[in-house]
Amino acid sequence: MINNIVYVHDFCLYNDYDKNNYTAVGLPESYFNRFFYSDFESVSLISRNKTLDEFNINELGFEKIKNKEIYIPIKIPSYINLLKISVFFRIIKEIRKCKLLVINYPSVIGTYVFLLNCILRKKYVVEVAADADQFSQKKLGFIFSFIIRKIFPSIVKKSVGAIYVSKYLENKYKSPNSIVASNVFVENIVNREVSDNRLIDKDIVNITFIGGINKRKGISVIVEAINILVNKGVNNLSVKLIGGHADSNYNELIEQFKLNN
Repeated sequence: MINNIVYVHDFCLYNDYDKNNYTAVGLPESYFNRFFYSDFESVSLISRNKTLDEFNINELGFEKIKNKEIYIPIKIPSYINLLKISVFFRIIKEIRKCKLLVINYPSVIGTYVFLLNCILRKKYVVEVAADADQFSQKKLGFIFSFIIRKIFPSIVKKSVGAIYVSKYLENKYKSPNSIVASNVFVENIVNREVSDNRLIDKDIVNITFIGGINKRKGISVIVEAINILVNKGVNNLSVKLIGGHADSNYNELIEQFKLNN
């Protein structure tokens, strides 16, 4: 058996007409180093992928994958391609020959591969990257969200281990072997100089959050923290929350603390 990992994701990768593969900051090449550090020889990416010329790929902010042991074996330009018989058998072939299957979840292709693997019974690890509402605001997302909610606990429970991006998700979706980690790569840390300027003395304090507007991203904690500051007399705040996937009406919490302004 080849010492190979099959990595399953929904991220849209690119390849040019010379068969070079490209990825971007959402799934950087450095992310896969962990597999090679663990003595795996290659990584097969089963994810969405499209073909463009090199110039247009670079314009999109994608960079060429330098490691030739990271490859894309199956053309999947869109989810509809999962219905093709040829794609079905190619995915089965990849799973059968790999040493370990890694499923990033929730994902459309991850759900597809998990259901196939119920028959193939290959050992797999699941990366829990979001909650079941990941697709709720997309077209027909309510249908897929319903499916995810039903099978999410089973996907994690049947895995040999799970990696989570937050403690919140680890507590919600239990695994016999778990760790909270992330694919965020921090190149260096710059220490800020200690400032003597108090927030209350500033004309305005701008606070901006960008991400999912939901509990696991700490939105309720942000609102509660703002309430603490206001109660301490810091009223010069301008707070902007930018994002989607709202799991609650946070306006009600804002009104509860009388923070409408």
